Amino acid sequence: MEYSREEWIIRTKAFAILLVVTVHMFRGFISANMYNYSSFKYIDFTVDSFAMPLFFILSGYLYAKTKQIDSFSKYKKISFNNILNLGIPYFVFTLVQSTINIILSSKTNGTVSIINLLRIPIVPLFQFWFLYTLLIIFLIIPLLEILLKNKYIILSILIILKFASPYLVTNIFLIDSFCDYAFYFYIGKMLYLKNKTLVTNNLALALFSLIYIFLNILAYTKFIYIHNKFISSILEIALSLTGSLFAIFVTSLLSTINNFIRNILNIIGKYSFHIYLLHVIPMAGIRIVLSKIFKIDNFALHTALGLILGVSIPIIAGYIAYKINILNFFFYPTKYIYKTKESSIKTMPNINSQ
Repeated sequence: MEYSREEWIIRTKAFAILLVVTVHMFRGFISANMYNYSSFKYIDFTVDSFAMPLFFILSGYLYAKTKQIDSFSKYKKISFNNILNLGIPYFVFTLVQSTINIILSSKTNGTVSIINLLRIPIVPLFQFWFLYTLLIIFLIIPLLEILLKNKYIILSILIILKFASPYLVTNIFLIDSFCDYAFYFYIGKMLYLKNKTLVTNNLALALFSLIYIFLNILAYTKFIYIHNKFISSILEIALSLTGSLFAIFVTSLLSTINNFIRNILNIIGKYSFHIYLLHVIPMAGIRIVLSKIFKIDNFALHTALGLILGVSIPIIAGYIAYKINILNFFFYPTKYIYKTKESSIKTMPNINSQ
């Protein structure tokens, strides 16, 4: 199995998406008034402390590997591609999940209204807020780089926005989410430019992991007593950054256990985008079938089937989409477009030979 990206990124994405799927499953149990164990709260807190910042860091790292956007002509072309690649999955899968939610409103945990659907251009629904935020970041960061031409000035601006965000809540999602997460995206870029060897240095990763574990316990037990927004922001950033390195370290250890685990992580990482887009539907589906239809109340069975189906069905869907090119349009629009253009060029008759 070949990958064009560094494999540690693929595996780290696999570990992170598994954590996200697990937390979403537990939140579904709580919303459905099925299970609410005390451990859920700690798991939720831990995953929430670094999982999404980690995805933004990885996105920034990969962004740094692309060609520098140093002109408005490049910016327009790349921005158009980003709008397609993030905008189309955002709208398509938001509508799919919302439609299912509406149809099964009597059996699901929440109901989406028509007003909610009309507002998705400005207020995202469900887990799709990540796509929305990432698109905003992809549109703004290159503009800053073209205009300011100094990465340290940009980083300073993003740090200021990050610390200012608790005090300047606008309730405009694109502004608030950019202030919250653009910093992590740019940290990913700086990690690639300045110290990309850190992600393969197990000694350094182990040290940061120990710091994260300490901060995690401290924050979980004492965070409710911290009323200073500035100190809370420092702790949040420290947890996000050290937690991301902790995830990279754990993934590295898992990958060295044996080839089977490494291959499983590679597969999950390869289809992590499909899992992110689709995992909620099969998880909610199996929960409804087991609890509402078969009246089964077994935590182990609900958890096992929820995780298995929440991961495997999106992987199957992704595999089918790779085989049936038109379906791949909904996941990776520009890949579909370019592949279709290449096929058209290959099948065109050679006029010169006639």
